[in-house]
Amino acid sequence: MEKMKMRPADLKETCERETKHHKLKIVCLSALMGSIAITYQSYFDNLVMRSGMFQQHALAGKVRQIDYIDVRNDESLEYANDGYYDGDSEWTAEALARYHNDKEGQLRREFDDWRKMHNDNVIWFDTSACLDAPHIGEVNKASSSGSNVSKVNTWNASYGTLAITNNYAYNDVEIYRDFRRDWLQLFEECDIDCQAKGSQLTLIAGLLGIVYFLVSLNALAMFIGTWRYRWRFCSVICTLATCMCQLILSIVVGALLFTKYNAICGRSMVKTYGENMIWTMADDFYVTFSLWVISFFAMFFFCCCGLCSAYQPQKN
Repeated sequence: MEKMKMRPADLKETCERETKHHKLKIVCLSALMGSIAITYQSYFDNLVMRSGMFQQHALAGKVRQIDYIDVRNDESLEYANDGYYDGDSEWTAEALARYHNDKEGQLRREFDDWRKMHNDNVIWFDTSACLDAPHIGEVNKASSSGSNVSKVNTWNASYGTLAITNNYAYNDVEIYRDFRRDWLQLFEECDIDCQAKGSQLTLIAGLLGIVYFLVSLNALAMFIGTWRYRWRFCSVICTLATCMCQLILSIVVGALLFTKYNAICGRSMVKTYGENMIWTMADDFYVTFSLWVISFFAMFFFCCCGLCSAYQPQKN
């Protein structure tokens, strides 16, 4: 039988009297835990680095910066144009009337919107790389050529385009409709603050990177604690704190991942690893989501590994 020793005096006794076999087990588990944590951390650190590189390209004018897409403004809906969707003459005349009736207020609101979408707090990797790109599902994008379908004149009428398609290039009739529905719902529910934040994938990667950095530090303390009881005590306490921190941050990341914005960003085919590689934003989202799911299982594994240092055989 084995039992857990948490007091410094007990851990000192365990450290001095445990068998070489038990020490070898602690070394192997700490090395395994550290290797997993460093591998995951390196991916998220690399993702944050690539976001910074994309930001530099945006500031150099090499990336088209996304403006606020307002469903009340027909001119700002160019990103939703698929050949069927466009404000007709009635909508345009109505928009012009609103503009002339409150020109000063309209100009002030447009400047405020522009300022929120173009400042140092906006991460273009989380905005432009998501919207200004081809998306998975557009393979069956409808073609308006030769069509008698009238252009819509209200935002709600745009949902009628979900039933329109005449360009089946892929044997899945719902693939474009699902994308189109998510695209419409994004701008319907995402206000100026939401669009300025974008996907927040950079923040998500930073939070998960912090989690695995703490785990790697705990693995180092566990390794040294094989021979030094003070480090072992620190490792045992840090294991509990790290697991709690990992649980909290994983829940926060889950709330950030599942948004209307990310339903579109997760389909973006912008190359995020250089022009010579086919790695895209969709791949980053797939890997990030997969590692987020794994993190809940890894948390229990890390906890068991970390607390292994606190166990010792009972004396007969």
